[in-house]
Amino acid sequence: MSVRVTVGWCLVTLLLVIALIVWIALGMRPEYGAESLLVVRPLDNAILGRSFERDIVRSNPGIVRLGVQVSLWTENTLKGTTQHTNGVVRLIAAGVTAAEAERIANQAAEGVCQTLQKDYRASTRILSPAHSIPPASIHESSKFRLGGSSQPGFPAAGRVPFHDAGISIDPGLDWKRYFTVWSEAKCDTQLMGQGNYAGAVLRGWLLGPTATNEASGVQEIRSQIDQEQGLIESSRKEQPFVSDSGLHGTHLSFLKQYATANAARSGPALISHKIHYYVIMNARGRCAVLMYSTVLAGESEQIQRMIQSTLRADSP
Repeated sequence: MSVRVTVGWCLVTLLLVIALIVWIALGMRPEYGAESLLVVRPLDNAILGRSFERDIVRSNPGIVRLGVQVSLWTENTLKGTTQHTNGVVRLIAAGVTAAEAERIANQAAEGVCQTLQKDYRASTRILSPAHSIPPASIHESSKFRLGGSSQPGFPAAGRVPFHDAGISIDPGLDWKRYFTVWSEAKCDTQLMGQGNYAGAVLRGWLLGPTATNEASGVQEIRSQIDQEQGLIESSRKEQPFVSDSGLHGTHLSFLKQYATANAARSGPALISHKIHYYVIMNARGRCAVLMYSTVLAGESEQIQRMIQSTLRADSP
């Protein structure tokens, strides 16, 4: 009887120890994520291979995923046309705190830049310091290889900066980010809506050097609207805009229509397109614009409310 009791207590103790180990392990499991983005010029095809991803993850503890997005850019000069293949590398880190995840991502970004410069002879730079991302983004895949049928964008993960414009928004999860890397390492960002927001596009950029204040920036946008094919003049609207962050500007919108081929019908289909411009001054004293465009049927009040509540000018 005593032997059975002893064995029973041993089993209970063993189960308690196992439960304690599992509880501790789960308690220390990384629950926070951070993201770093690197601009790479030119993009070597070897960077798109799985061996590169494995090497980076292996040599950088805490990096759980690596994504690569290809940016093809055509340069036309008097000497002819040149095709440039550049790209953006996305590093995703995980940590037990948000600060640890950001520290891991920043350190890895520095190391990966050195690797790309030394082993691949690429010009690289960190697009922006690491920032926190939702935990669900840690496990999302955004891998792309040359020759694929389509290029998936990087999922929107938290606040999305338009680096050249010096502004940012927080669009939520139903968006993909696409990057265009120019020859001088200038990188433009475009957001494309998914699901209920399919067909919607968000872009931000700086206006020209003559746009020295909001009024001149508005005039530049008016001139652009004047040149739009299929512009419906009576649809043009302008009104003051103030974001929830206190950013003042002008909201311009208009509707245009154009014909497009329609295989299901005998004649062309008429498409209505709604475009919104938000003209603001950024923190560097430059005039910037955020554009939201979509087909009229997909116009969303939710997107406009998101812009109203999250648009801000970022620190220089």
